[in-house]
Amino acid sequence: MTGKDGPTGGQEDPVASESLKGLSEEEIHFLSQRAARQDFQSGEAVFLQGDSSSSLFFIRAGRIKLSKVLEDGSEILLDIRGAGDFIGEYIFSRAGPEAPASAWCMEPSSLSEFTQALFEQITRERPEIGIQVIRRLGRQIASLTSRVGSMSIPRLEDRLYRVLADLAQEHGTREERGYRIGFPVTHEELSFLVGAHRVSITRALKSLKDAGYIVQEGRTMLFPYLYG
Repeated sequence: MTGKDGPTGGQEDPVASESLKGLSEEEIHFLSQRAARQDFQSGEAVFLQGDSSSSLFFIRAGRIKLSKVLEDGSEILLDIRGAGDFIGEYIFSRAGPEAPASAWCMEPSSLSEFTQALFEQITRERPEIGIQVIRRLGRQIASLTSRVGSMSIPRLEDRLYRVLADLAQEHGTREERGYRIGFPVTHEELSFLVGAHRVSITRALKSLKDAGYIVQEGRTMLFPYLYG
């Protein structure tokens, strides 16, 4: 892990307050005081596949992609996490302390680190905080389940739009004209998320743009039919 340590200093954390809506300001302050803050630059790894770790990380700001190297040496994108999400939840499994995937920062990111022992202590002292974290982890699992379910959609354009729409609603910004993905996602990364070849992704994306379902504006993508 190459991020820089930094104390939270007990300052108000608007990102965390917005992301953990079920917690009071006092509970947010309690968490901020106990956690170790880690700041990372774009392209830095929070942890690498195979690393031994016993920490859970809360993403205060920024965006993280989780990737895994397969036995043949190829690398696949597993998920994208943003502010309000957690990474490192594997520490609660019985599979061992080794990270099953790598976590890479897609942009400058700030994280709060909780060792497993600290997090378990917090949940004993403040069980209502543990309940909110479990709910957040549950939403992450539901998101992954939805994406896996989209793999059964036969038409590639429909499958790609479903995955991109989920990304826009989970990690994008809501505007008057719809939702916008304001960070770059490569066609290769989309091919892993959707389960199709990169060339096919390029064709399907062009088809969605021609039909007006996606509007490309610079490096961002606007989804004018998403309002939920």
